[in-house]
Amino acid sequence: MKAVRFGLAYLGVIGVLNFVVAFACSMLNAHGWGAFSTFFEAHKTFFFSLAFNIFMVGMLASVVRAARRTGDALAAVLTGLGDAPWQLALRPVVRLFTLVMAIALWFLQLTMINVNLHPEEPLARWVLLALMVAAGVFGWRFFLKNARVAEVRLRDAMTADERRRKDLPANPLTLTVPAERVHQLTIPEASPAIGLSIAQLNIRAKTGATIIRVTRDGRLHRNTGPDWVFRAADIVVAYGEGAQIAALKDLLGVTA
Repeated sequence: MKAVRFGLAYLGVIGVLNFVVAFACSMLNAHGWGAFSTFFEAHKTFFFSLAFNIFMVGMLASVVRAARRTGDALAAVLTGLGDAPWQLALRPVVRLFTLVMAIALWFLQLTMINVNLHPEEPLARWVLLALMVAAGVFGWRFFLKNARVAEVRLRDAMTADERRRKDLPANPLTLTVPAERVHQLTIPEASPAIGLSIAQLNIRAKTGATIIRVTRDGRLHRNTGPDWVFRAADIVVAYGEGAQIAALKDLLGVTA
């Protein structure tokens, strides 16, 4: 059931992101661009419509990938893990239904938004369609690769607290934790991590180390979730083996 919830949440994030990009393109299209370029001003609807539609084509790869994984998880929940004839027959139906519904909702978004954001000239519409098809054909592998990366990052962000609880001992500050695995690091002024969150840095996946707590301006923060954003002079207490801590130091730009 957890996989189903994650899949639905991921598809929901895609839907919201599509509307945000569409809203931004609509607002930019309503802006006057005559001072920038008269040619751009005359054809701005075409350019912003092109930008939005190519974005939507790229997001289709994420929709298909997420729908397939969600369909597999939903089929397992509804039919169980048995090999009865009705289970074997129902699973492909559930997978196909999930995929079709996700693509249908994506297409509905595309259609609804293009009603208000599309060029009036017939030739421009055909050129727009041709460019969308070209982007889908030649960029599908690129879009699919980025869909995998986005899914992994979102999953890491959503499960960071759970993974940290599993990896840490019941009380990481007691003597049951080997002293050599608990390290204190200070974020330097020139750290590349400043302004980035734990999730953005993907600390757990890249280093294997775990952030236990952070002291900032003399105040101790024990619950540093994936949204914690680092600042200069943050005192970070991390848990990990020697190689993991070394990788964490490199990621945070800590030299001492």
